Amino acid sequence: MPNKTYILIGGVVALIGVAVYFFSTGNIPMGGNQLTRAKAEQMIWEREKTETVTFSVEYEKTADGVYGYDGGLFYLSESGRQHAKDLEKDGLIKIRGGYYTFEFTDAAQPYLLPAGASGKDVKEILIATPTKVEVTGLTEPSEGNGKKTMTAEYKTYYDVTPFGLIIGGYVASIEDGQEESRETFTLYDDGWRIQ
Repeated sequence: MPNKTYILIGGVVALIGVAVYFFSTGNIPMGGNQLTRAKAEQMIWEREKTETVTFSVEYEKTADGVYGYDGGLFYLSESGRQHAKDLEKDGLIKIRGGYYTFEFTDAAQPYLLPAGASGKDVKEILIATPTKVEVTGLTEPSEGNGKKTMTAEYKTYYDVTPFGLIIGGYVASIEDGQEESRETFTLYDDGWRIQ
């Protein structure tokens, strides 16, 4: 009957040998070297959570000679003119002088943000605010230029304002309260970073 001490030592040596093999081949990521969907979502969300979707309009004398907010986005196409009609029907704007100029109504005020200190009367229309990010796919790590990279495909979900419901797909790539994107991550000595 073999000595129990030799069996125990042999088992430990075999276990150490297997661990050394896996760690040396990179099959078992160590520490911050592993990028999971959850970690990618967390990193993307940290950046996306403050990125509201807005659209700028400027108060000026427009092509029809009337002062007001430039409605250029509305008169460029038939769908744009329909958007203007829908916004007016919903009580958010009042069209003046055709589709070239409009004014915001009181109902629009909660969705208007000041747009910097350019000296001009510019308003940012709040289209949507992000509510969550979902990573829908994550590539296998690839190596290039001496760095390991991965790509995440993801959806950002939004709380869409009344303006966004009407012009969200027209002025931004938001359809049905969501937007599909992709992001590249690169592994550095301190962990994964968004490219």
